[in-house]
Amino acid sequence: MFHTNTDHLIGYWRSLSRGAATPRRTDFDPAAVAELLPQIFMLELGAGSLPFRLAGEFLIDLHGKTLRGLDFQTLFSPGGRRVVTQAALSALNAPDPVVLLCEAVSAEGRTLTLEIVLAPLAGEDGRVERLLGLYQPTSLVARLGGRPVAEINARLANDDGRGHLRLVVADGLRIA
Repeated sequence: MFHTNTDHLIGYWRSLSRGAATPRRTDFDPAAVAELLPQIFMLELGAGSLPFRLAGEFLIDLHGKTLRGLDFQTLFSPGGRRVVTQAALSALNAPDPVVLLCEAVSAEGRTLTLEIVLAPLAGEDGRVERLLGLYQPTSLVARLGGRPVAEINARLANDDGRGHLRLVVADGLRIA
């Protein structure tokens, strides 16, 4: 089971999707998830990168820096970057929200567990152009002792919260 905030964002995304269609970015109403805005972020689909378009105050405080323009993948450990790439491709190809189970680590080795949601949003032409995201802590943020996160480790999760990998095909290439 995911945290109620994770479920709330996924439920809201699904309400916008009207079945099989990917919700349009213009259909996303921040007021509908106002209580989650400090934890919400938006990524742009770049050429081999996922730069932040916007990031809530919780993310900025957690990382100790402004995130706009920064490639989302650079926040992760090398293994975590592979998982983020898989998750982004999965969200684009399905299209469906993907949840990452993460451990954020400070430079001093302090840890915080969290769920990170990546949910696709389409542009006016119907093609996915953004990923809507959420950072949801599942342990006490105080465990970091006020220190910024230096690196995030991640694995994919399915709907019951257990880690798994899904087969993803991108441009005819199979990616586990």
